[in-house]
Amino acid sequence: MHDLAVQLNNILDSCVAGHLLSETGRRMYFPKGIAAQAAEAGRFAKVQNASVGMAVSDKSPMIIPALHSLAPKLNASDLVEYAPNAGDRRLRTLWKEMLVKKNPNLAGAEISNPTVVAGITNGISQIADLFIDPDDVVILPDLFWGNYRLIFDEKKQASLSTFPIFDGTHFNIDGLEEQLDLHKNKGKAAVLLNFPNNPTGYSPTHDEVREIERIVVGAADSGMHLLVVLDDAYFGLYYEDNVYDQSLFGLFAHNHENILAMKVDGPTKEDFAWGFRIGFVTFGGKGLSAQAYDALENKLLGAVRSSISSSSRPAQSLLIRTFLTPGYEDQKRVLRRQLFERYQTVKGLVRNIPSQAGIRALPFNSGYFMSFANPGKAEQLRTSLLHGRGIGTISIQGDYLRVAYSSVDLSSLPDLYEQIFKAAALNI
Repeated sequence: MHDLAVQLNNILDSCVAGHLLSETGRRMYFPKGIAAQAAEAGRFAKVQNASVGMAVSDKSPMIIPALHSLAPKLNASDLVEYAPNAGDRRLRTLWKEMLVKKNPNLAGAEISNPTVVAGITNGISQIADLFIDPDDVVILPDLFWGNYRLIFDEKKQASLSTFPIFDGTHFNIDGLEEQLDLHKNKGKAAVLLNFPNNPTGYSPTHDEVREIERIVVGAADSGMHLLVVLDDAYFGLYYEDNVYDQSLFGLFAHNHENILAMKVDGPTKEDFAWGFRIGFVTFGGKGLSAQAYDALENKLLGAVRSSISSSSRPAQSLLIRTFLTPGYEDQKRVLRRQLFERYQTVKGLVRNIPSQAGIRALPFNSGYFMSFANPGKAEQLRTSLLHGRGIGTISIQGDYLRVAYSSVDLSSLPDLYEQIFKAAALNI
């Protein structure tokens, strides 16, 4: 094992992070090689900088005029220069400031600086590399984003331990508690929570969040070391007053020494920038020192360096300017209002599902989606809608049909759901 990795492990072994690192995570470090030396040269090479593999003219990156003409408000450096491995420092600072502002439950918490990754998928994958070994347990609801299976089950060979997401119309608190109890003898586990949930479009209420916190903290009290991963891809898209409208990261980042919380988020859905492929990973844990956070960031940087190297420079440059534009928040509210209006319309439509349709709407109150339960027939319904009516939906686990009402204009929603109900009635 490299000396730099050993040094980082010595720092982290005194806290929960050391108990949770995977074998890959323990071996990971950010090398003092080209990237680190180039970053140092960028700060101190005031005469000539011959360290970076870029073509430069008059101290500015060369750029093809045809490309520059497409984004004339950005200079060449903002468009084509390599971004730092951890991301543009201004963007990281802005995101952290916004994160704290959007989550008052972080008051008083010491958290890491967000590290830029190439989208939320990449962020979750980096976390898996650093903290998940084969046969490790990952606890999550049974209705989850399909990419989790590729990342944790197939790539990392972990054990996905699921519980039914709903108990009637509520989040299944008892199911989460049973899974934690089941794996206490292992001494550690990962808990993966995605709210608003994909595919159901459900977020827990204030009361449910208090219970989730009680159960997870209780498991930590029993001696379990817990990695709590908050996939906040759809953060902020909450449509009911009783929904908890902050990230659970703000609770788990500073409520128990045996919990290491990680927030994975980004502008993908929050800021309507799907193709930018920019995400952030932020660490939080009660009692973690500044030195421990630096060590965690260093290991994450090693994982980033060894996979994607760095994330898109033009996307980061555009986001910085967007976040600093007067009226940005108002513009975002206008778009979110459109999603809320679609949600309200869909809520009304699914209150009157014809009995002959034989489908049932699962609880939903947030995000982009809602889903129908259609046991054993969801794939048949999907193909019937697609090839018989030209309507695209997603079938999940053979029993559920996910509808992304976010991608359908408000005026088209009544017809969409009428067609779904008709196709379902014929599918019985």
